[in-house]
Amino acid sequence: MIKQPTPTECDIARKVLFSMEAHGQTHGSKYIAFEETVRICQARELGSWKD
Repeated sequence: MIKQPTPTECDIARKVLFSMEAHGQTHGSKYIAFEETVRICQARELGSWKD
């Protein structure tokens, strides 16, 4: 079971991803981990909007 990130963790992950992309740091496990967190956040948010 994957831990569901909090809205705050989602916000931080998005900001970190944006910063890493801006500095060309899109390779490595840290980037992939933040990218996965954002993906989980988006999936949950899309699901909640459908209700």
